[in-house]
Amino acid sequence: MCLTDEELNQYPALNESIISQNLMKVKPDEWTRTDDFLDQKGSRFVKVGEEYYEIGFIMV
Repeated sequence: MCLTDEELNQYPALNESIISQNLMKVKPDEWTRTDDFLDQKGSRFVKVGEEYYEIGFIMV
């Protein structure tokens, strides 16, 4: 699944995680919203530009 710049701008935590390629803390409402978005898209594997990423959430 390919993500557009517009979609990334709507999900700042997702955008930041792809840019930094690192773990980050995200408020519960933001990760829930992002998780719902990825569920609607149908995949945790996303393409941004020419790169592919797997998106996951760690909850403690």
